[in-house]
Parts: sequence; C-alpha cells; structure tokens
Amino acid sequence: MALLKRVSISGFKSIERTEVKLGRINVLIGANGAGKSNLLSFFEFVHDFFRESGGLQRFVQREGGANTLLFYGAKTTRCIEADICFEVDQKDITYRFRLTPTATDSLISDSQSLQFEGETVRFPIDDTYPRGGGEYGDFLGHPESQLAANIPFWNEDEHSPLMAKASKIVVQAIRRWRKYDFCDPSVMWPQHYMHDNETLFPNGKNLVAVLYKLQKTQAAVYRQIVDTIRQIVPWFDDFVLEPLKLKDTDVLLNWRDRYAKYPDQMFSPHLLPGGGLRAIALITLLLQPKEDLPPLIVIDEPELGLHPAAITVIASLLKAASRHAQIIIATQSITLLDEFDAADVIVVDREEGRSTFTRLDPERLKDWLEEYTLGELWQKNSIGGGPF
Repeated sequence: MALLKRVSISGFKSIERTEVKLGRINVLIGANGAGKSNLLSFFEFVHDFFRESGGLQRFVQREGGANTLLFYGAKTTRCIEADICFEVDQKDITYRFRLTPTATDSLISDSQSLQFEGETVRFPIDDTYPRGGGEYGDFLGHPESQLAANIPFWNEDEHSPLMAKASKIVVQAIRRWRKYDFCDPSVMWPQHYMHDNETLFPNGKNLVAVLYKLQKTQAAVYRQIVDTIRQIVPWFDDFVLEPLKLKDTDVLLNWRDRYAKYPDQMFSPHLLPGGGLRAIALITLLLQPKEDLPPLIVIDEPELGLHPAAITVIASLLKAASRHAQIIIATQSITLLDEFDAADVIVVDREEGRSTFTRLDPERLKDWLEEYTLGELWQKNSIGGGPF
C-alpha cells in the first residue's frame, strides 16, 4: 500500500499555504468555517483531476468556477500548487502540479512532475492545447493530469523502470481515493443494478448492490455488518435482498423489524430514521473486505444524526479500517474525538482568513490528559480549534 505521507497545498480555497503530515488516522477538529471541509475537498479535487478526461473541469464547475477555488479569488491568487508525497517501502514518491485559471473561469495545468529515487520527470507542455488568455495572460497547459492520462513520455533510454513503477503507484492510489457523503438518504434508492458492486459509491447509491454481493459471496462479512447494525438500531432484524421479478438484473433492498407482529412483514429502508440509514452506509463501507477498501477514505462529520453510543461504534470501525486504509475525518463531536489519541488529531484554525493545520503533540498534553479528555480540552479551547 502506498501511504500518503504529506501534502503541501497553496492557493486552494481558504488554504493560502500549508503542509500537512498524515498518519493512518487523521481527525480534523475546528470551528465552523475554519477550513476542515476545504482540506477534505482538496482530496476530492485531486481525485477528479486524475479520474478521467474532463474530471477536473466538472469539479471546477460544481464548485462555482476557478475564481471560487482560488484563495480569495484570481485577483489575489494566481495559481493552485500542490506537492503530494507517498511513502512506499520507506521511499518517497512526490507528485507536483500547478493549476492556473483560464479566461473562461476554469483551471488548466501548466506544470507537473514526478520525483522518485533522485530522478525527476517533468511533463512537457502540449503545444496543441489551446492557449489561455484574457486577464490571466497567455499560457499553454493541460485540462487533466498528464500522469493519469498516460501521455507517452516514458523512454527506456531516459527513464528507469522504477519511474514507470512509481507513476503507476501514484495513479492507482489517487484514482481509488474516495470522499464519502451519506447525508442524503434519498440517494440510497432501494433498487439498483446488482452488478454495480465493486465498491460502495461516495453517496451510497449502490448500497443494496454491495450488500447483496457480500451476502452471496462473503457471508461472514455480511453477518458482521448485520450484527453491527443491531448495536445501533436494536429493532433491526435483517435485510431482505431480492432480485426484481420483472427485472432480475436489479436487486431490491428491504428489511425486517424483529418486533413486527407478522414475521414476513417487510419495510422500505426509508422507514429507517435518517441517522440509521446513514449509519448502515458507514458500517457497510468500513466493514467491506480489505481488498475493497479505498487506500484513502475521507469523511466529513461521520457523527451526523447518530446517538453517542452509535458514534462510539463508528469510531471503533474507523480505527479497525485504518489497518488497511488511511482515514481522514472532520468532526464537531466531542464524543467522537474522545475515541482517538492526541497524535491522531489535527487542529484547524482560521487566522486572518488563512486556514492553519497543527497536529497535536501528545507529549505536550501528557499532564493535561491525566485530568481531562481531549474533548474537554477542546471544549475549553485549550488546544485551539475554537471559535474565539
């Protein structure tokens, strides 16, 4: 597994310039508007940059244009730059890029490079791509990651096989990053194409297909999911997963209530409380077989709509999943924060409009933690991340 070791970011949303070192578990805390979600959004941004042709441009459009993404707009910030460093077998692979705004309020890459084992490959600018222009000046560039687009720049006489291997590691890792958002239960429609089940979608839309696959191919994993759901939704008995009679390529999701008067009575998933359905999606995500887990799992406020006891269950699943994937979450929950170690926590503050990211030092907090929990220290604004 390629471990994401650190990211250096400049010019992205509220992040003027920062370097964040990452571990297996990374818990972001901070006041509303401090920049937690902006850091999480960065990983989705890079994933879309690598995903497919046009992915970057679709992200830019969803976010409202390049001027929205640049730190205080294009008149203040001329470009977005990032260094993304992976560690593989105790060796660093670093991918760098720079994105510049165009006259049409989009973004285009005019600098990309890959560094490994003392060797650096810089990607040539493609002079067939149209020029930018307007108030941002003239330049050439690319609308997507050249590394991910497999632009043929490798030459065995110039670049070692190690560089080719490093490029594949970076592309495969970033393309599998996932930022999950299960906030809209209506998206988790109880009917879905059964073979669309390789991994859980970021919005949970194919939840029924993933559950059906696990029920049929990995019964022990499926049973663990059901047993864990019962810890949070005690009246839940089991899912009823059946292919449709008139469209047998689709599978339907229903469930049974263990206290129902009639044992065969079935219910739609949307009769579960919103927090319960969100918990089911989180549990299914985190209990997937390790080979199905993305290398990087990003979740904004996994505690939303959950009882404190359920939050504790989700925290234990996050820690277990971190053995096979890196976890980055942002939270406003003291209950969730108390489930993690100080070394896992990154405090996010907003100073003069700029987001800052500071990992807690367990040694400095050693005496404090003998008397208070992390959540209490945060609540007292003793570790930063507060509104004042």
